[in-house]
Amino acid sequence: LSPSYERITGFTPKERIESVGLQFVHRDDIEKSKKIMQQTLENPGIPISFQNRLLHKNGNYIWVEGTITNLLHDLSLNAIVSNFRDITERKKSEEIITRLALIVEFSSDPIIGVDLGGIITSWNQAAENFFQYTKEEVVGKSIKIIVPEERYGDGDFVLGKIKEGGKVLDYETIRVKKNKSIVDISLSVSPVKDAIGKIIGASAFVRDITDRKKMEKALVESEERYRLIMQSVTDYIVVLNKDLRVDYINHVTKEARIEDVIGSEWLKWIYEVDRSSIIECFHYTRETEKPSESEY
Repeated sequence: LSPSYERITGFTPKERIESVGLQFVHRDDIEKSKKIMQQTLENPGIPISFQNRLLHKNGNYIWVEGTITNLLHDLSLNAIVSNFRDITERKKSEEIITRLALIVEFSSDPIIGVDLGGIITSWNQAAENFFQYTKEEVVGKSIKIIVPEERYGDGDFVLGKIKEGGKVLDYETIRVKKNKSIVDISLSVSPVKDAIGKIIGASAFVRDITDRKKMEKALVESEERYRLIMQSVTDYIVVLNKDLRVDYINHVTKEARIEDVIGSEWLKWIYEVDRSSIIECFHYTRETEKPSESEY
């Protein structure tokens, strides 16, 4: 056993000499290791690659990768020689990447990967369902395939932020599906970095806000209709909040401006002798939820 064996496993050569090799192999890897050994015995002189888990002296298992070679026919060695290195950290990274890939693939929201040139590098199932393009149809093509021509500037803005190391959060814009229908979306984009921290692309999370936008538009239109109706009424209509401040008024006298009245205390616009009746009506209506009348 070489000195590097102790560095990797924590066991000194003296502690391992004459021990049974498989007793230090993880139980889930024993059958695989037996097959590797059988293959090694059947192929003298040919290095056989392997990966498995070995027991470390600290009680944990480490991942190792290496080769094992049958040199029993070589009279100068007459041994089976194994060389390996610790790949535990790499395995941990691979497991994280695998988990993240599964999260992306099975996310309910479209997630799209692009390089710094705007070329699509990944496209999850939700993106297929939402934009109606299959992964095969879009990977390797420009992201502009889902961007309306009048919004090409969006892509330049987003990629510009990513190249600077920034992020784009909840950016509202529009995109186009394969059937040419336009959809409202909220876009959140983060940089993707390589192993040394260099930005190599971006990951975009897409959220469909079409229904919300329709509701907002309907609300604006409803408010506009309400405003026009209220302005057409010749009577004065005032909406007060719980503090008797003006939230809305449809008309004002020549001596005042609507912007001066909105947000102000309503009582300041009433003759002092009439204020008590106004307050009384206000409290009665608020407590009973019934209409009240007052002259002032």
